[in-house]
Amino acid sequence: MIFSSRRWPNESGSTREEQIGLTSKRNLSIALNVIIGNIYRSHITDENRYVIIDRSNDGYPIGRHNPLNINRRSIQDCINYLISDDNMYVERRGGNYDPLTGRGYTTRFRAMSKLIREVEESLLPEELREDLDPTGLIRNTLRDNPQSPLLSYLFRQEPLPTVLLKGEKPTRGGQAPLLSFEPTQDTMRMEANLAAYNGFLFDHHWIDILIPDHEFHALSRRIDHEPDEFGDEDDRRFDLDILSRNSLYRVFNNGRFSDGGRFYGGWWQGVPSGLRRHLTINGFPTAELDYSNMQIVMLYADEGLVLEGDAYEIEGIPLTHRKLIKRTVFKIVNADGQIRAARKTELPEGWTWRQLMDAVREKHRPIAKYFGTGEGIRLQKRDADIAETVMLRMKDEGTLVLPIHDSFVVEEGKQGLLREVMIEAYREHLGFEINVDANPTWMEQLPAEAIELDQLGVRDLTDWIAEQEQRPEYDNYRRRKAAFLNAKGEPWGHEHHFLY
Repeated sequence: MIFSSRRWPNESGSTREEQIGLTSKRNLSIALNVIIGNIYRSHITDENRYVIIDRSNDGYPIGRHNPLNINRRSIQDCINYLISDDNMYVERRGGNYDPLTGRGYTTRFRAMSKLIREVEESLLPEELREDLDPTGLIRNTLRDNPQSPLLSYLFRQEPLPTVLLKGEKPTRGGQAPLLSFEPTQDTMRMEANLAAYNGFLFDHHWIDILIPDHEFHALSRRIDHEPDEFGDEDDRRFDLDILSRNSLYRVFNNGRFSDGGRFYGGWWQGVPSGLRRHLTINGFPTAELDYSNMQIVMLYADEGLVLEGDAYEIEGIPLTHRKLIKRTVFKIVNADGQIRAARKTELPEGWTWRQLMDAVREKHRPIAKYFGTGEGIRLQKRDADIAETVMLRMKDEGTLVLPIHDSFVVEEGKQGLLREVMIEAYREHLGFEINVDANPTWMEQLPAEAIELDQLGVRDLTDWIAEQEQRPEYDNYRRRKAAFLNAKGEPWGHEHHFLY
């Protein structure tokens, strides 16, 4: 989505464009409102978060992914206006490029109090300003409430294409540019499937996470660090924006529709694996199933072989280092060339990095020829196509699944159906069998008494969920739930079996 603020007038009645003094007022007005919309919206989520704004020459090409036709000159002039000493509307954190690592960081911006005050005074009706605290910061009513009526006064949202094609990564780091392409039957089919899935999700479901309010805010701040280039899922950077990131899109890489194609855009994809058991769908607890050793299994299948045993267990290395081995295998499959060595403190006692790499290659000798070739980006196309099949099959069954690449979150109690669909989809695409694992669920943290009473038919487990919701530390969760139901209406809740 592109977020744009409602018109931000000047006290004297003149426009900001006239103050900046450019002739292309329409493009400038659009650019200014998009910048303000994104910076202010980021402030609502977390007042300490910075927004990345691309100011490169090729950052705003004409195409479907730039529906407002924003150009670099307007972006640059708006930024200069906002950061000038006379205005001081936003704070800038300078970008840099490290030639040793080949990584660059785009300049970031954050709203200052003057901008927050003017936006709120200009755009919010007086009757809604009671939701502001004395300092001018938005209260939790807006920060954690995706259905808040305040949002419609503050933002417009411009939909973007759901199938994106990225080029090669620039040699000096940064983001790979988005490329224009002529739609084909395949890309139109993918877009139609995404429209059907996103509509099913948005129209029929409420997705949330049942964790205490302080953990919710800590999680939002935690994931705003720089990503590890080939780290595991908990190291990658996501935007945990529960306010608006509720639709998926697909991203292809290297200018080819044979590379990548995975699904992105859902805020739940940014939740670390240890907390995903707390996700809820329509108020119900969830479970997560994932394909076992999926990328490795696919490479063995390419060789006409079946993987035996655990892909990440190596003789002589304690199981406590399984996560390190898994991360190493992930890196070596996905990297195009050499990978960065693990820190000495991460290695098993008595092992060197070279010894660990040799052990990984020996363990997977039948597929070692794929290591360091970048084969992982092509495997992603296969697992994404399988994920698409799973998502659509479950939708046809009236059940929502939330994809997280090679795993899926589903309402508790529907794991059996999901497992069958996952195995069948894999078999159809690749002609081989694969195991499906169950990740820890919310039930494992319940007292044994609760499970026993449920089995005896004395007290349903959902009663324990309702009891937990009523605790003071889950106040924002209750607010989001109440606002969603108020927006949809009580008949909708009964029709969709909502857990009240």
